Amino acid sequence: MSQPDTTTRWPARIYYDGACPACRASASAIHSRDRFGRLRLVDIAAKGFSAEAEGVLSLRVERELHAKLADGRIVTGIDALFVVADALPSLAALRWLGRLPGVRAIGQPLYQWCATRRYTLTGNCPRRHGPSHVASIRLDRRMLLMPRRGALESHGGTQNRPLVV
Repeated sequence: MSQPDTTTRWPARIYYDGACPACRASASAIHSRDRFGRLRLVDIAAKGFSAEAEGVLSLRVERELHAKLADGRIVTGIDALFVVADALPSLAALRWLGRLPGVRAIGQPLYQWCATRRYTLTGNCPRRHGPSHVASIRLDRRMLLMPRRGALESHGGTQNRPLVV
């Protein structure tokens, strides 16, 4: 993977999944740290959002983070994450990391893994996925040995315990 061009990108449109609690929280954090107004956050789950009107592919934008740069170029996945890092001074360490050789090649599969499991990892399943999706989430969460909600407080420690569903 080559590093993206560093020409003027601002303002960049960042497409996020507002139906995903982790994505919403990330968007809120991005918005609060965007001191220079470089990023325009677009919720793809919002009523009236049209992927076609935005020039992005509906199925792809639902699967991973997208950024549309000021010149109209679209970058996805880890490269979109690095666009966010470039815009926010508080993410200087991530920005620096993104410029190291090989980081994008390693980071993209890791990003893909997290993005495809974002509902599972956050413990939230939108109703639109149906019962079979709920069953797969239960299996994935068990395999990850995620702590039960409230387990850390009730046991007085930070030890991870297997999820009981």
